[in-house]
Amino acid sequence: MLYLSKEEVEAGRRLEEEQRIYSERMTYLNEKWAELQTIRLETKVIWGREAQDSFNEIQKRIGDLRGAIWLHFWMKGAYAESGATVDNSAERVRENDKIVYFMSEEDEFSQKIAESAANVENFFGPKVRTK
Repeated sequence: MLYLSKEEVEAGRRLEEEQRIYSERMTYLNEKWAELQTIRLETKVIWGREAQDSFNEIQKRIGDLRGAIWLHFWMKGAYAESGATVDNSAERVRENDKIVYFMSEEDEFSQKIAESAANVENFFGPKVRTK
């Protein structure tokens, strides 16, 4: 859910306000990923390359999200120069929205995120749990 500033919307800066909100969210995600990168490097030292590689799918999902958000704003004309043609067909928007917007825990992108986290859990679970 986006809560746009009433003042920004009334001033005609709806798109910029939406970009600001997504930027804040991506900054938070990037901070958490940076923390995980530190852990990822430590796990490589302890358990080897396979431990580090268990995080690869999470990195791919973050990349998917970054790209989808960029495309989201591209299709709204945020980065296009005057006179540029933007392919924002309904099908393209719909497909991109499947990544940008949370639909449900069962949607395809949410399942990919869950599988990515499961890769890490499956690798480290047996190594850190006591029996």
